[in-house]
Amino acid sequence: MENKNPFLPLLNQLVEIMNVIQNHKDGLVPIPKELADELKRLEKEFALINESAKEFMKNIDKDFNTLRIETMHFPDIPENDKKTFERAVKVGRDAEILKAEVGKLRKKAGPSKTKKMKSSENDDSKIKERRKRFKPLGTDKNWIPL
Repeated sequence: MENKNPFLPLLNQLVEIMNVIQNHKDGLVPIPKELADELKRLEKEFALINESAKEFMKNIDKDFNTLRIETMHFPDIPENDKKTFERAVKVGRDAEILKAEVGKLRKKAGPSKTKKMKSSENDDSKIKERRKRFKPLGTDKNWIPL
């Protein structure tokens, strides 16, 4: 029976999503709903993995860097697992870089349409409130423009 690594499907899905984001010319601003749902699902799965890893580290009294160094030089760990671990570290670095790039693109894109609509509604109410402060000095009835 082959010992299959449970992290490979998650890593492959994450790499696919990262490739879609990188290959899109505007950085997917705004992110499509399907992609956002997939990212949320992966985020939950990685959070569970991260939580269990932290608990494991706490139980063995070692930090991540020490364990990583020992893992790379330990002869009993299969080569496939070492490669998977190296790939996971590389994908993590790439994800951080991609996150920074998308953040920059989103800042350049400016606020979303919903924020603009809310601010315009807000501006109308501000104008009406400001007009209430001043008393009218006559009527517009027989006014002739200059």
